[in-house]
Amino acid sequence: MGPSTPGEYVTLLAHFYRGEIARMSSWRDRIDRTSNWAMTVVAAMISVTLSNHNSHHSIMVMAMALLVMLVSIESRRYRFFDSFRRRVRKLESHYLAPALWPDEADADQEWRKDLSQDLRTPRFRITFRQALATRLRRNYVWMFLIVDVAWLLKLDGVEPLEGHLGVSTLGELVDSASIGPLSGMVVIAAAVVVQAALLLVMLTPFPADADLDPEGVHV
Repeated sequence: MGPSTPGEYVTLLAHFYRGEIARMSSWRDRIDRTSNWAMTVVAAMISVTLSNHNSHHSIMVMAMALLVMLVSIESRRYRFFDSFRRRVRKLESHYLAPALWPDEADADQEWRKDLSQDLRTPRFRITFRQALATRLRRNYVWMFLIVDVAWLLKLDGVEPLEGHLGVSTLGELVDSASIGPLSGMVVIAAAVVVQAALLLVMLTPFPADADLDPEGVHV
C-alpha cells in the first residue's frame, strides 16, 4: 500500500532521495578510485622506465594494457553510477526544484511514471560504448597520450646526459620496439590498432543526452 497522506508521501520521497544519493555517491567513489589507480600506475611506470637506462620499454606497453583494462572497468562502473544519478536528477528537477520555485513548465507528471517503471525494471540508460567514450574524453585520453610520448622517448633512447641522442632512422626505432619473439612492427601495430579503436569509440557521435553534457555538473 502506498502513502495515504501528503506527509507520508513527502517522507517516502525524502528517504528514497537520501538512499539514491548514497548509492550514487558509492559508485562515484568507485569511479574515482579506478581513475586514481590509473594515474598512479602511469606515474610509477613512467618514472621507473625513464629514470633507469637499463629498464625495458615493455613496461610502457604494460602501462597501455593496464590503462585499457582500467578504463573498461571504469566504464562498467560508470553505467551503474549513471542509472542512480538519473533517478536523483528526476527528483531534483521535477520535485525539489518546483517545490522551491513553482513553474508552469514543471506541470508534467510523467516523471512519476518513468521513475516507477525504472524501479520495477531497472536497466542501464547508456550503452557500454557511450560510457567508454565518456570516460575516455574526460580522463583516459590524456593518460594514453602521456604514455605514448613516454614510450616513444624510451624507444628513441634519448640520453642527453650520457651523450646519446637516440636512434637515427625510423627502421631503428621500429626495431627497438621488439619484445622477445615479437618484432617491433608487430608491437607497434598492436598498440596503434588498440588505441585507434579507442579513439574511434571516443569520437563516435551519440544521440543528444543532457545527462552526458560535458558542461554538466554530474560527471
